[in-house]
Amino acid sequence: MNKRGVTPIHLAANNNRIDVVEQLVDAGASTTRSCTDYGTPLMAAAMSRSFRVVEYLLRKGADANAVCADFVFRTALQAAASQRRRNGSTIRALINGHADVNLTGGYYGSALCAAVVNNKQTVEQLLKTE
Repeated sequence: MNKRGVTPIHLAANNNRIDVVEQLVDAGASTTRSCTDYGTPLMAAAMSRSFRVVEYLLRKGADANAVCADFVFRTALQAAASQRRRNGSTIRALINGHADVNLTGGYYGSALCAAVVNNKQTVEQLLKTE
């Protein structure tokens, strides 16, 4: 872990390295530890469109509604919705994992606002229908 709290699982999740994430979790890595650069590992995966990592972490008990006070997006769903690239499958996985679309806070205020600001019409539609 570095001085900002970043751990190997944060880096693996952010880089879509499902193989490394699995090994780290099997070795006892925390799926809930938060850091200022990535939030939780689930947030790191959501931010980088790592759909398979998001699904895996949710299966392993990661909290889809974890709030990170020192991370710009506050929730994994906000992190996913803020991305300018297509991220519908990651957002759907988070919602299926019981992410609350109404949680507020962070830079954008809500996942829906993050989607609107970043011109993600498909994400906006997805969030409105849930």
